[in-house]
Parts: sequence; C-alpha cells; structure tokens
Amino acid sequence: MDNMETPKGAPQSPAEETGRPAANDTRDAQLSAIPVAGIGASAGGLEVFKRLLAELPVDTGMAVVFVQHLEPSHQSMLAQILSRATSMPVNEAADGMRVEANQVYVIPANVDLTIVGGTLRLAARTQTPGLHMPIDGFLRSLALDCGNRAIAVILSGAGSDGSTGVQAVKAAGGLTFAQDEASAKFPMMPQAAVATGCVDFVLPPDRIAAELARISRHPYIAQNPPTPIESKPGGDDAQFTKILSILREASGIDFSLYREKMVRRRILRRLALRSISDLAEYGVRLAQDPAELIALQKDLLISVTSFFRDPDSLEALKTAVFPQLLADRRPDDTVRVWVAGCASGEEAYTIAILLREYFHETGVAFPVQIFASDINTDAIGKARAGKYPANIASDLTQTRLDTWFTKAESGYRINKDLREMCVFTRHNLLDDPPFSKLDLISCRNVLIYLGGVQKDVLPLFHYALKPSGFLLLGASEAAASGDLFTVADSEHRIFVKHDKTLKTHIFPGGIRGLRRATSRGNQPAVSAADTWKGTDLRKEVDRILLSKYSPAGVVVDQDLEVLEIRGQANPYLSLPAGKVSFNLIKLIRDTGLFLEIEKLIQEAQATGEPVRRQHLLFEQQGTAGELTVEAVPLESEHKRSTLLLFEPLAEPALQADRPAGEDSGSQSRDVQITRLKQQLAEAKERFLSALEAHQSTREEIQSTTEEALSANEELQSLNEEMETAKEELQSTNEELITVNDELQAKNAALAQARDFAVSIVETVRQPLLVLDTEFRIRMANQAFYRTFHLSPLEAEGRPLYLLSGGSWDLPVIRQSLDSLLRSGRPFTDLEVEQEFPRAGRRSLVVGGCCIKHLQMLLLAMDDVTERKLVQLALHNSEEHLRQSQKMEAVGRLAGGIAHDFNNLLTTIIGYSDLLEGALQGQATLVQQVGEIKAAGQRAASLTQQLLSFSRRQVLQPKVLDLNLIVKDFDRMLRRLVGEQIQVQIRCEPSLWHVRVDSGEIGRAVMNLTLNARDAMPDGGTLTLETANVTLTEAEAGKAFLKAGRYVTLAVRDTGIGFDSDVRAHIFEPFFTTKATGKGTGLGLATVLGIVEQSGGVIDCESEPGVRTSFTIYLPAVDMAASSGSVLVQSLNSAPRGTETVLLAEDEDMLRVLARRILESVGYVVFEASNGREGLEFCRNHEGQIDLLVTDVVMPELGGRELAEGALILRPNLKVLFISGHTQDVVLKAGVQKGAAFLQKPFTPAVLAQKVRETLDSTANTSGE
Repeated sequence: MDNMETPKGAPQSPAEETGRPAANDTRDAQLSAIPVAGIGASAGGLEVFKRLLAELPVDTGMAVVFVQHLEPSHQSMLAQILSRATSMPVNEAADGMRVEANQVYVIPANVDLTIVGGTLRLAARTQTPGLHMPIDGFLRSLALDCGNRAIAVILSGAGSDGSTGVQAVKAAGGLTFAQDEASAKFPMMPQAAVATGCVDFVLPPDRIAAELARISRHPYIAQNPPTPIESKPGGDDAQFTKILSILREASGIDFSLYREKMVRRRILRRLALRSISDLAEYGVRLAQDPAELIALQKDLLISVTSFFRDPDSLEALKTAVFPQLLADRRPDDTVRVWVAGCASGEEAYTIAILLREYFHETGVAFPVQIFASDINTDAIGKARAGKYPANIASDLTQTRLDTWFTKAESGYRINKDLREMCVFTRHNLLDDPPFSKLDLISCRNVLIYLGGVQKDVLPLFHYALKPSGFLLLGASEAAASGDLFTVADSEHRIFVKHDKTLKTHIFPGGIRGLRRATSRGNQPAVSAADTWKGTDLRKEVDRILLSKYSPAGVVVDQDLEVLEIRGQANPYLSLPAGKVSFNLIKLIRDTGLFLEIEKLIQEAQATGEPVRRQHLLFEQQGTAGELTVEAVPLESEHKRSTLLLFEPLAEPALQADRPAGEDSGSQSRDVQITRLKQQLAEAKERFLSALEAHQSTREEIQSTTEEALSANEELQSLNEEMETAKEELQSTNEELITVNDELQAKNAALAQARDFAVSIVETVRQPLLVLDTEFRIRMANQAFYRTFHLSPLEAEGRPLYLLSGGSWDLPVIRQSLDSLLRSGRPFTDLEVEQEFPRAGRRSLVVGGCCIKHLQMLLLAMDDVTERKLVQLALHNSEEHLRQSQKMEAVGRLAGGIAHDFNNLLTTIIGYSDLLEGALQGQATLVQQVGEIKAAGQRAASLTQQLLSFSRRQVLQPKVLDLNLIVKDFDRMLRRLVGEQIQVQIRCEPSLWHVRVDSGEIGRAVMNLTLNARDAMPDGGTLTLETANVTLTEAEAGKAFLKAGRYVTLAVRDTGIGFDSDVRAHIFEPFFTTKATGKGTGLGLATVLGIVEQSGGVIDCESEPGVRTSFTIYLPAVDMAASSGSVLVQSLNSAPRGTETVLLAEDEDMLRVLARRILESVGYVVFEASNGREGLEFCRNHEGQIDLLVTDVVMPELGGRELAEGALILRPNLKVLFISGHTQDVVLKAGVQKGAAFLQKPFTPAVLAQKVRETLDSTANTSGE
C-alpha cells in the first residue's frame, strides 16, 4: 500500500482518496453531477475524433470535452468542423461555461482549459520549460473534479501529452482509454499513455465509442455517488471476504487492513470494466482469470506521484528541517532518509535534489543515503531505472531539468550521482521491520489508505528515527500521536520525535505475527478489540495459576549462564558477595547440590530427554532439606538451553522413617556425615575426571603445537617463494606498464587522427559515403543524413543498394562502382536524378574514388536539385517575359487601331441595321444589307479578339453564377457541334459566385468549345463541367495563384490532342495547328487574355490521340449574383424614352447615326462635336439635360474631363461613356467602380437599351 500516492494538481482521488473519513461524504457531494469524458489528441487526431463522435450515441448522459493541440496564433474552427460529425450540440469552451450532459465542448486556441465544480475554466496559455501539455492539465483537473466519473481518452498524436493525466484519472477511480497503434496515424501519444500501465482499454475509435456507450449506463458511472457494495445478509460480505482471501493468497498482501470503502470502490470499478453485475460472479472470474487478479491488485496499488509535489512543504523542509539536521554534524556522518511509499521514485529523487541544492547553497557536504520503499515491485523497477517521460518538464524548472536530468529517448533520466544516492527496495509497512537510525522519514499520502492499523505504523516510525528525527506526512493525513511526536510545522505536517515518550510503545511484531498466522490459515481477520480482550483474559488466568502452583525454575545455557528465573528460587539460589556473576556455580551456595544439578544438565543435554532426581539433599540456613530437581532440554536457534525445575519435599524422608525415641541430634549428625562422605566421593571422582581431561587436553595441545611449528616452516618457505614470484611479477608489470603506455599513446594518436578526419568530413557540406568492398556503408557524414532524412542506425552496415527502399539501386551507379572497384580509377560528374522516399526527387552529381590501403570506397554527392529548380524557374520566367513582351507589342498595335476601326465599324453596322429595318419586304436588298452587316460584325469580332488577348478591352464585371452561362451554351452547343459529338454538361449544384464580364467569359467558352469541335472531326464527347475547389498554399503556388477558394470551368474533348511542344506555344497569338484558312491563331490567345484580365488562370492538359482538357480557375466571391438584363434584338423592340440627351462625339458620321437612333426611340437629342463644345452647352442651356452620352477620346477636351465639368454644373446629370479606345486607365478604373460604359462598335438596339438602363439606374453612373 506504500505506493498509493497522487499526482501534482490532484492530491488524492476525489470521493475516496481524501484524508480523514469525515471528509469523504462532503467530497462526494462536491463531485461533478455528470460523467465527463476528456478526449485528448494532437497530429492526426481530429479525423479520428470525428469518427468516434459519429459512432457515439447522443444520449450517453455524459459530457465530452475535446482538447486538441492548436496553433496559438490561428482562430480555431473546431466547433464548426465537429458539428458536422454529430447531432449533439458542439460548443467552443468559454470561461464559466457549465458542462451539460450529451453535449460536446472543444478547447479554443491559445488557452489552458480546466474544469472546477462542473464548470469550464480558461486561462492564458502557460509557458513552461518543456512542451505545452494542455491535455495533461485538463485531465488532472478532471480527476480532481469528477473522481470515479472521470473518463480519459488519448487519441492519435506526437509526444507524450496525456500520459500524466491518464495516471491522475486512474488514481481518482476513473476509466481510461487509448487508441490502438494500428489505427493511429501518429501512435506516440497513445503509446506513452499505455506505457504508464494506467490504461484500461486499448481500442480503435469505433470500439472506444461502443465502450463509452456501454460504461455510461453502468451504476459506477451513471449514479452519483456510485452505488456502494453494501452488506447483504448471507451475500456480499462473504463474497467480499472471499475476494480479499484470493488476493491475499496470490499477492501475500492483506487488503482487509486497508480502508474498506476504498477497496470496495476499486472492486466496483473492476466490475464496471468487465461488465459484471455482482460480487459472486466477480469472485468466480478472479479465481479463473490470473490476468484479472493482477489487474485488480494493480488497481489497489496505484503508483502515481510527481516531482516536487506540494512545493510549499518541500520548501519548509529546506528552510526549517535541513538546517537542524545538519547542525553540529560530523563531516563523515551520513544523512539517512526513508521515503515510505515512494511509488516510481519521484519523491525520493526530489528530496535528493533538495539536499544537493541545500549543500550547494550553504557550502557544506555530507554523505547521503536515501532508502525508498514501496510494496509494488513494478514501481520499484521504474524508480531504479530513473527514466521519466518528457511531460515531467511541467513539474520542474528549466534549471533543475538541465542540472539533474539527462535527455534520453522519449523523455529524461535522472543523473547517475542522484541514482546512486537512493536505494529502492520492496517493503510492506504492515509486515516488514523498519529501517533504523534515520534523520528524516517522508510518508505522504500513504496512511490515508490504511484502516485501523494506522496506529501500528506511527510507533514504527518513532522507533526508526534518531532522537530529534523528523517525520513528514501528507496534507490530508491525521496528525502524528502526541506522545510520540511534537508538531514542528502544523501547516506543512512536519513532526519531530519525542526524546522521551510519555508511555511505552511495544514494537508491533506480535500483531504482525498474528496477521501472518491468520493469513496462512485462510481465516477471516479478527477485530482488534476482540483479539485484545481474548488475549488479555487468557494471560491473566495463566498468571494467577502459575503464581500459585508452578515450581521454581531456572533457564541456563550450555555454559551454565542463567538466562531467566521463574518462581520462588531464592531457597536454592542467592547472589554472592563481590563482583556479580550469573553463572549457576556462583548462585548455588550448596556445592553438593550444584554437583548433582550439573550431572543432571549433562545427562539431559546428552539424551535430549528430561531427567529427574528425587530426594536430593540441600542445606538452607543450617537446616537440611530434600527436593526433587528436573532438567528439561530446550530447543534454541543459537545455544542449547536447559530448564531446571525445583520441587521441595514437604518432609524429609529420613525424619519420616526415624524410629520412635531415637535421639534426633544423633540422627541429624549421622545424616550429615553420610551426606558429606557422599559429596567427598563425588568430588574425588569429579577431580580425577578433571585431571584425566586435563592430561588429555595437554597432549592434544602438544600435538597441535608441533603441527603448528611444521606448518609455520612450510609457510615460511612458501613466503620466500612468493617473494621471488612477487619480484618477477613486479618486473613483468613494469614491462607491461611500458607497453601499455606506448599503446595508449598510439591509441591517443589514432583517436586524434580519426577525430581530425571526422571533423573534416563533418564540415563538408556535400553528402559523403564510405563503403567497403561489398558496397556496405561504413560511415556517412551529417550532410548525407540531413539530405536524405536518414539516421546512422538505418544506414551504417547496410548495403548501399538496399538503402531508402532500393532508391540507390540504379544501373548507372552499379556500373560506376563496379568499374571503380576493378580499376581503381575515380569517376566524376555522374548525374543522377531519382525519387527518394523521405527526401523527394533529387538531382545529384556523384563522384567516387578508391582508398586502396583501407579497402574502402568514397562517394561524394553534390545535391543540385535547388540549382536545377532555379534554372527551370528562370527559364519559365524568361519565357513568360518573352510572351508578355509579344503580347505588349500586339496590344499596342491593337489599341492603336481599335479606336478608328470601332468608329468606322459602328457606323457601318448601325446604318446596315437601320437600312435592314427600312427595306422590309425587299428580300434581295435585305440579304445584301445583311452581308454588309455580317462583314462589319466579323471585323468587329476580330478587333475585339485583338483587344482581348492583349488585355486591352474594358471589362464590365458582374457577380454571377457560371452555371447560367454553361446552361445557355447547352441550348446552342448541340446545334453548333453537330450530331456526331455527344455533349455532356456537369454543373456543381451549389456553385460559388464569381465576378466577371459575362460577355467576355462567354466568348472564352465559345472559343474553347469551337476548338474542341474542330479537334473531333470523326465525333467524340465534349464535356463542360463546373466545380468548387479550395487550393492550399502548395497547390496554389504551382498554378501561380493565391491560396483560397476558386470556381473551375473545364472544357474537355476526346479529340486528337497535341504533344508537349505544341503545349508550349498553344496560347501564343497567331499560332495555330489548323490548316491554312481554318483559323486565325487568336482564339486561345483571346481566351488567355480574358481569363487573366478576370483575375484567373487557365491550365491545359493533353494526350495525343486521347484527350484535351482546358480548366479555367476564377476567384470565388461572397456576394449575391447581379440580376442581368435581356438584350433586345432590334431597334423596334428597344425600350423608348422622352428624356433630353446631350451627345458629344467628334466623329461626324457616328454622331449623326447616334442622334438618329436616339431620336427614333423618342429622345430629345442635342449634339456637341467635342468636349469643350459640350461643356459650353451644359453651361448655357437653360432646360433640363437628363443624360450625357460622350465619347472618351476627343480633341481639345476628352469625354472624362467633359463629364467631370458637366457634373459640377449639373450634379443630377447621368453619364454614359462610349469608346473604341482602351488606353484611358482612369476610365477603366471608373468602369470597375460601376460607371456606365458602352464598347464600340454597337448596334442601334444596344445603344437604345444602354441609354434606357443608364437613365433608369439609381447609381452614380460616372464612376466617381
């Protein structure tokens, strides 16, 4: 039981591990009213937890708190993510939020989460010397708050966070789970938890959920407090006793002496884990299942503690106790400490660290011996090893961690000098004798687990301590007995031994012997009160009977020394005068009686049987008497002993047989003479025997002396021979020392040379390999391990061709190494490009040489991967620059001709449209006018394409759903591509919105679909597909985009495809793979210009003869789609109006055309041939002007300046810009802001519709 200690932050297991019994019920009432499952995870744990939540029923009655390692600088989206996996409410934890059943709570970023009184508490994230351990922190608080209703679950993650928390929950009586290694993406955290020995279930996530659902309905979890295993007539008490008996037989530990409530609750916990309903069934399980028996024993012997637990008490030791212990102490006087109940050793090492720190601070030094004991052999094994997980850093300062610990695999190890100060041993406080002559005993949180036998342990501690020694108890344990100890520090439970106790305390050996006897007999333990009363009554009866009726007795050893006297022996024994001796010959005054008794003792020891003599004469104060003496041999471990019993006769036989009338004085003298003669004869016989024995002894001594002299001569001779051998050995030793010195010098030189060589190799930045003649790796430098992400254990001794999964097994390397081994000629500049499992694809330049005298090969590698990537990026940049320069040149050309061409084309198309309407009924003329109009439209399209691929057109973007554009194409594509091509449309149902110019995007899609049609002359499948995608940083970087949300529009065909050479030029202007006259080479360049000007990119993939796919990426926006307007097809159907319009246009033909169009649909139109004339008209005209329609590029004063001046004069004036020019950057910015704009060329119907839209608009159409 010595090991039942609790971790820092959870002093005892709530509801059962608190100190005084009176506090238990109160603590039970303070526990959380509902069970709480604390689930911790790190890397790879989120997906696992989502699976667990999906399998977990929503009515378990427990609250679930998820603690995930989060990046402190990023806002957590855990609650939103997890809410999709369960129908239970998912809440982000907030300070003061009370947990409720059937709800999920998640930790926010950059905080520490705890639970107190069923309420979640948040605190700023602590900065500890080691790693941040939020899971340990929460689980410790959960153990303290919920006790047996706490559940800990450790899922996938790196590190050891959660292992300490699992121990705390197990110590509190809660249940613990860990994810199995097979299903965990990162199994380190679950493995660390399992290594503590405190995990009840190791399962995959779905089975963890099933077990949580099952256990949630068990009384141990579902009821608060859990239903105790109460006594039932003829039932549970007997079963409980049977279980304790099974435990006692298996472990030798009598758990009936421990606190019954604690033992019963631990057994109930095992019933919950094993789905067992009653004690009888569990008793059968224990008898048949050794593994369950061991598990129950471990549950009852909880080994949980921590470094520097209760630091205030430890500081009191350092400031108050250590100075008194070390005052006036001799330098060689060892400080002796006993840590009772040391568990896995943290307490013992803590005291060792404190002593060493105190020695350093005060400048003193004493030898220290710390005895640390525990009943749990597994815990003792861990303590001796001194290895602890990485999360102990949360209990230690960085200075202590650096000073007293060494970093080891997966944690830390106590330094060797501290381990040597501590002696760990298995020890049972209730049965084994204590250590002795101790200066300090630390026994914290051990006595609280014991029942009524606590009173036996404190006298044991008193016995073990030196005078004025100190005792340190736990905060929850009762004060030490007042007659044994004095309070030194009541707050920190420190006591000092009384120099003189108020009453005698018997060492409790007899009680322990009684316990062992009871255990061997498999009998139920008798209560302490009954044992005391029965034993005391029997002793009292025995004392009265012996005092009245037993004879006088003396116990002597084989040397006749008196060991004990019983009864009234003073008639036969008396103390002599002078120096006191307890030899029997000195105590029996009557020499004759002594001689008789001596013969009796010798006979009894020789035969081993009792010997009795009657009517032995003795004299007492001048009066003769008779007695019977019996010698009884006694068995003893060390010396043979004899019990002498003296029984006086009531009346001497001689006096009874004397004849009547005979003189009593004469008779007395005769008796005296007879007795003296008898004694004289016996003395003579004794003297002769002694003389013969002396002579025999003398002869034996003479013989022994002669043998000793002979042996001495032999020893002298042997000594001389040894002296000679010693001189020879000394000479040989001197020679060996000389040879050894030479070897050491050579070894030092070799070590120095090797270190020098290694230092050179390690400073080389290029990876180096040393191989033997079988191509096995002898060594490698750190650059090699860094480059290929390997360790020396993975590489050294292995064949090169098996390294990294066979990545080095390349024909060119085999050929080069074979040639190097045969010829010895080095090779250089061997270029290799290969994929390595951990390092990725690498480009290497390898060189090798042969070290002949060592029979080794040296390989040097230059990693040129980054250099090649830089060269490739530079090449791509140059290509991109070349393409940009080409586009810029074409753009300048397009921009230069666009204005004049568009003015002319607007006039041609406009008059053709008007003439077409006027010639209705004259089919031949209408057809001819239609041809003129079509030619103008084709010319306008060519101009527009030039502007598009050169990014010179003015876009009018709107928020829209691309699915609408695709569906519009669906209606005309089937007619456009013909019956041989199957058209498939796949639209994402909930497509995100984009902000683009619908007309330009439509133009791009049309170009792509026409190219796809032309690529399938024999038919095939044309697919248009939209989708939502979210690009990561890595994915976006490859496409030259920013990470985020995008809408994709893909156009795929199963046509002839093209190769990589064509792919490199596919977007260049005037590049085409079609036959002469079949294409202009502007189609894909136009698409690229439209997409890039819309903020997107286009990607192309193709396989010759198989397929081609173009994918457009456009940024998604969180805005509602704009409502579109329906384009009118003819002027007759165009909307009309009566407002006043000022038309400013420097091209006379175009101005006249526009005026005729607007007047034909009802508007009042005033003209201005340039901007200055228009501004003057605005200033002088007294009537209303509702709309300004102005060209952008005009002599003297441009359209933008005209609009600015007109708006100053007439603030309510609306403006519509028209232009075929694209160089006005300010205009582009204005259009982006919403300015009304109409691109030349336009049709009469489009102009009329745009004017109506502008007049009806409520926005500021000037774009300011």
